Order: sequence, then C-alpha cells, then structure tokens
Amino acid sequence: MSEDLEEVRLTLRLPASLRDQLTQEATNSGRSLNAEMVQRLEKSLVEADQMPDPGARVEELWRRFAGIEAKLELLEREFGKDLDRLESRFVDQQVELRILRDQN
Repeated sequence: MSEDLEEVRLTLRLPASLRDQLTQEATNSGRSLNAEMVQRLEKSLVEADQMPDPGARVEELWRRFAGIEAKLELLEREFGKDLDRLESRFVDQQVELRILRDQN
C-alpha cells in the first residue's frame, strides 16, 4: 500500500463480476480486496508515467512508415524492371517459336 499516511474512505460501484475477479486475485496474492485494488491502481499509475509520449510515438511511426514507403517504391521499380525483362524474353521466345513453326 502507499506510503501516504492519510487515507480516505471511498464508495465505489463496480460490476459484481469484476469484484469477484478482484476478490479471487486478492486471495491468490494473499492480500485483502482493498489492498489488491490499491496495489493495482498504484501499479497502473506508475506504468502510465512510464509510457512514452504519444506525440513522439506518432513521429516514430511516421518515420518508420516513410522508410517502408521508400523501400516499397524501390521494390516496385525493381519489380518493374524485372517484369520488363521477362516480357521482352517472352516476346523473343514467341518470335523464335513462330520461326521454328514456319521452318517445319
């Protein structure tokens, strides 16, 4: 529980199923229902403080997106070149087949 000496009484409404789940978790961890709830609330606040800045995360995702987009454009160009070569070979082979057919 928190190091704060001052405690306040709070009336809380929550679904019975959530209370039952918290009661089970409290029993499993050897705490009272109150101590379990306080521990979980404190933990969630600490974790929230440790979360990265959403703006920084968005910037990072945009940078990654731009990098992926650039790689995709490169792959499209390379694929286009490969496709052009394959089409050229296909046309050459068709011409060769016509020549062979005409010779027979």
